[in-house]
Amino acid sequence: MLIVVSVKFNKDKRGIYLNDDGTYTAYLTKKPVKGLANQELIGLIAKYFKTTKDSVNMVTGKTSHIKKIKII
Repeated sequence: MLIVVSVKFNKDKRGIYLNDDGTYTAYLTKKPVKGLANQELIGLIAKYFKTTKDSVNMVTGKTSHIKKIKII
């Protein structure tokens, strides 16, 4: 499964939500520094889809706020 996620960084709340257009919006508490936000996002997606972190791969967007994520 391939999903598109729009990420909002440095927020008070943490969560992932499905949008009407089929994309997701993720709210993260970490700042996008040294990959900390990407690690938080992978953990959040793994929990949302009830899978392991190893099953979640970032295809594109490692330095962008719009990311394509592959879930195995």
